[in-house]
This record gives sequence, structure tokens and C-alpha cells, in this order.
Amino acid sequence: MPTKTWKNTEKKVAKITGGKRVGNRGTNTQDVDTDGVPGVERFSIECKHSSSLPAWLRDGYAQATRNAPEGKQPLLVVHPKHSRIYYAVLPLDVLVEMIKQ
Repeated sequence: MPTKTWKNTEKKVAKITGGKRVGNRGTNTQDVDTDGVPGVERFSIECKHSSSLPAWLRDGYAQATRNAPEGKQPLLVVHPKHSRIYYAVLPLDVLVEMIKQ
């Protein structure tokens, strides 16, 4: 039986974060366990795999990358209309490296 791409995504996220893939246990659990990983252990990680991201999200991050001065990390902030929550978008490996510093 071929491995599902979402499983591969969880494995890759576990590798990037230094955690361990929990796997489907038939209960509500996090996808990646980061207990004991300095800086990252505070996160409960849920992974979602998709064949594509919305064009506005890809374009927004590309714009943030183009507009970032040399030496600065691009960060896209998105805000859904009528929401109090703001979301930050940046590559996972960059986030993990920043947290571990």
C-alpha cells in the first residue's frame, strides 16, 4: 500500500521541527510531538497537506519576499475580514530556526 502524501507531510514536519510523528491513533491528537525539543516544545502541531494554496496567499508571500530589504526575513500577515485574529505566514524551517535561537 503506497504511503499517503499527508503522512509524508507529517514526517517532513517532524524532521524539520525535531519532533516525532504521532500518527493516526483514532483520537484527537497532535500530528507531531515536540516534547523535549528546546523552543519548539510549546507548540501543538497540526499538519494539513493540500495540492495547492490559494493564489492570493502565494502572491502575498512572493510580494513580501520581493519587498524585504536585504538581511530581513519576509513575513506575510493575513487578516480575515471581521476577525480579531492576525495570522503570520513564513517558512516552517525559518520559524523553527528563529525559535531555537
